[in-house]
Parts: sequence; structure tokens; C-alpha cells
Amino acid sequence: MATDTFATIYLNGFLKEARRRFVFKIALSIVLINMAYVGLGFSGGLWLRLLISSNMQVVAPAILFLLGLKIVIKSFNAKFHEMTWELTSTPVMLGYASAVGINIFMLGIILPFLYASFNETLITVAVVFATAVTVAFFFGRKSHRFLLAMRIMLAGGVLVMGIAIFLLLERFNVL
Repeated sequence: MATDTFATIYLNGFLKEARRRFVFKIALSIVLINMAYVGLGFSGGLWLRLLISSNMQVVAPAILFLLGLKIVIKSFNAKFHEMTWELTSTPVMLGYASAVGINIFMLGIILPFLYASFNETLITVAVVFATAVTVAFFFGRKSHRFLLAMRIMLAGGVLVMGIAIFLLLERFNVL
């Protein structure tokens, strides 16, 4: 899911000239908002696990597969909305982080069914998103290749879909 954020930060022309303090503010906002979304989703997933635990062992990987498929489809779209966001002001920056957070919220809902722990989930989201933003900012200042960003998004979506397929095969004792 962080490949979406990587692509947006990498392609954002404004950030090439932005001060490091503003870029740090963007990165911190993205990380904190996504941690909040995954935390809320995880809490909702714990509640759902109490209600419908047996069916979600198959539904959770299916939802994960759909999230990956969404990223793959988005990588083939020539102009997708998040890429055009100019992160020049705090409201736009917070809106972008919230838009990305919706996928992370869905991921948070299914993680309790995959027996992930709350603390590990928060730490993983923080590290992955902080790394994605830092790497994207660093490389985005040096180059601006739309095709590279799209390929990274494609790879991220395929990876998520592969994990979902593995989980489904494991659930049905194929592996």
C-alpha cells in the first residue's frame, strides 16, 4: 500500500523545491494518519472477529487480494487522482494522507483475522510508510519518471495479491 504513497511523493514536482521541514511535516503526517487508520481498522477487526470468526478466514485474504488488485489497476491508469495532488498546503496534505489511509483502514480490519498483533501492525505501518516517503523524496529530487512510479505501484499490488493467494492456499491446506 505504501507504493501508492511512494509514487505520489516521487512524482510531486513541488517537493523538489520544498524545504526539508515541510517535507518532514508531510512524511510525519502521512505516517501518523496511516497509523491512526490502521489502529482503528484493527480495533474494528477485533470486534468483527468476535462476531464472524469462521467465515473471515477466507474473506480476509480475499479482501487483501482486492486491495492488491486495486493497486495493480491503478498502476495502469495513465492519470490517477492522487498523482496530481500538489502537497503545497496542510489541508491538501492531510486530505491526501486520509485518502491513502482508507486502504490502510481496510488492511487493519483484516489483520486480526490473520493473527497479527496490534503493536506489530502499528510499528510495521510506521516503518514502511516512513521508508516509502523518505526514499521517494530522495529519488524524486533527482529524477521524475512516471513509468518508474507506475512499475513500483504495479510491483506493490502484485506483491499484495501474491500474499493473499498464499494465505488462501494455506487456509485450504494446499500448501
